[in-house]
Amino acid sequence: MKLKMGMVGVLMCLLTIPAYAQAQQQRKNSDQETLRHLKLDFLLTEYDGQQKVGSMSYTMYVEAEPHPSRPGHLRMGVRVPVGTAGSFTYTDVGTNVDCAATISGDNSYNLDSTVSRSSVYSADEQGTETPHDAVIGRSVIRTFSTDFSIEMHDGQTAEGPAATDPFNGHILKISVTLHVIK
Repeated sequence: MKLKMGMVGVLMCLLTIPAYAQAQQQRKNSDQETLRHLKLDFLLTEYDGQQKVGSMSYTMYVEAEPHPSRPGHLRMGVRVPVGTAGSFTYTDVGTNVDCAATISGDNSYNLDSTVSRSSVYSADEQGTETPHDAVIGRSVIRTFSTDFSIEMHDGQTAEGPAATDPFNGHILKISVTLHVIK
């Protein structure tokens, strides 16, 4: 009797192993189907009225999942000396891009992005506002920062936020292009 029970136990294990392996493979395939690798191109373009002054592009890669994923980070800049009370300190200037992607319905992706940009600017340049006497003849650091969410499809380019620099009236516009990496 003990031998029969042992055989039944072995047979039950042998019968459940293929089902367990198949369930594991289905779960693995399902995870691969819900994880998407995205290439994101951010373009920051500056305009003086209708005239394009310049643009800078940034490319980053992120993973999109059905639930919020780990954000990607991109940092590009330099440290510049800034004079303070007879000495110098170094300040970071450049562009920072952070983005997390979530898979939405019907093959669309929700991007939660943060873009910040800073640059050294000569206060002697003519602006739309008169600079304070304290900054005339000195460099100032311009800053721009935005958080935004946008829903996109593969191959789509979308306009993000835009802002006007209060000092010189230039407009900074952000556009994003999304590509699913197959």
